Amino acid sequence: GVIREAAASKELHLRWALACPCGAVDAHASARAAPDSIAIRSRILVALGSGASEDHREGWRSPAQSLEAHLAWGEMPPNQRSSERLAPIAKPNHSSTQANPLFKVLIVSPVFPPQVTVGGGVAVTVGALTDKLSERGCAVSVLSPRLYNVDFGTSTLYPGFPVQFPTIFNIRLFYNSIRDADIVVCPDNAVMPFLLTFCHMLNKPLWFNIHTNVRHLLEMTGPFGRYFSAPIVDGFIRTCANLTARTYTTSPSYRDVLVKRGYRVDGVFSPRIKLAIFEQPDTEADILAARDWLVDGHDIGDRNLLIYAGRFSHEKRIHLLAEALPENCALAIVGDGPGSAGDKVAALHDPSRFVFVHRGMVAQPRLRILYKASEFLVSASAFETLGMTVAEANICGIPVIVQSATGFSTQVAHGQNGFLIDFEDRKGARQAIKEAIEARPSAEEIAAVMNSDSFWFSKLPSLDEEVIKMARIGGDKSQWGSGYIPLWLMLPGLVLFYVTFWVMGLPFNKVTNWADRSKVGPTVFHAGRLTPKC
Repeated sequence: GVIREAAASKELHLRWALACPCGAVDAHASARAAPDSIAIRSRILVALGSGASEDHREGWRSPAQSLEAHLAWGEMPPNQRSSERLAPIAKPNHSSTQANPLFKVLIVSPVFPPQVTVGGGVAVTVGALTDKLSERGCAVSVLSPRLYNVDFGTSTLYPGFPVQFPTIFNIRLFYNSIRDADIVVCPDNAVMPFLLTFCHMLNKPLWFNIHTNVRHLLEMTGPFGRYFSAPIVDGFIRTCANLTARTYTTSPSYRDVLVKRGYRVDGVFSPRIKLAIFEQPDTEADILAARDWLVDGHDIGDRNLLIYAGRFSHEKRIHLLAEALPENCALAIVGDGPGSAGDKVAALHDPSRFVFVHRGMVAQPRLRILYKASEFLVSASAFETLGMTVAEANICGIPVIVQSATGFSTQVAHGQNGFLIDFEDRKGARQAIKEAIEARPSAEEIAAVMNSDSFWFSKLPSLDEEVIKMARIGGDKSQWGSGYIPLWLMLPGLVLFYVTFWVMGLPFNKVTNWADRSKVGPTVFHAGRLTPKC
């Protein structure tokens, strides 16, 4: 009915790509659409983005996935499919949504829900933090490519990942937004030198979250990345991290890696901020329906169902999962990714070998049921700074079989809540999976591990609580991790960065989207924007 309504509309001309996996739709207005047309388009994107199956039969949906939520204004970026949805938001402006907010928090993020296709856990963390701070009485405003309120583009060093560019418009926008805030929160970002300089100039603390092992990522791109771009970019991020008021990261094991590289890391925040949704119960009927969806309705007999959930990217090494699959197992791969990396994973789909690929990111309520419909979560990534899917699956009572690597080694007590193996040894990995199936821990045993006082995140601080503590410190630079830094030391470095970015970066960086100049300013969010009401 929604599709027919749009088809009858004279105000909006749409291109439909109904053959895309997971019911993806490519919709673009031939001109800037009127508000009514945008509302229609949003309803269509919600309807088609909430889980239609690849062959367009009646797709399975979680009862928690109602169509009452609406997408934020603006179109989805190209090559992105997601069933995550945003509740209504305010128009971009500098004012608070509350008369007397506890603090005014500005979040400057390269990704934001539902941009988990390229942002992974960064997008989820930023979305959860926005909710938590709003619920605690803070006025939270966000600058992000996902919200189309900054100039951004892409870099050939990491195709598909949105990069905020230091355009004149963005520089003025950052300065004005920081001036109006009490604290600035920034995950991995290419414009950190400007944020740092303005925060020191205006006496506003900057909180930096390091989520991504950028050096490792660039080293995987080839000799140029390994010997040129990786050390340069790592040095740039290290310098920025050491000049912030606070620098936190995602896991103790990755903190140790950063410290060895010369980073100042003030702490590790608990992942609990984004895990509450996975503690909710589900019906047996929903779980059985999800299992049938994962295997495309095929009869897999008594095979154990393994699931990979997350981004499709080269560093995840998803092909190793299919190569190590034992004969008594089936593999369901759920997620998405841009460009050739996503296409290569999609090509692994082979029901004759019991390998099923579902291309399209899913929201957390649905992902929770997918975990429960499987016997094990698997991942061959040797790249994770944490690997949130391990904690998510464990909370659902599902053990994991993952690569013995940074991030995973922090979370997995071998044999108790999962197993650490080496997927690079195909034959050995296949045998290790068989042994893990024989020794599969129960949901009760996994819960006992996670609830113990010695579990890795049991004593870690909450991110929202730490941000509020830092906001209370405010402009007292004697309590900043960086201490007082004279501006005359920072300004030459800022000019050097600006020139270097546009001169040396010219072959790699391309501006693809300009912010709407008629709606200048960060987007202010209301409480309850993303968190489901359970």
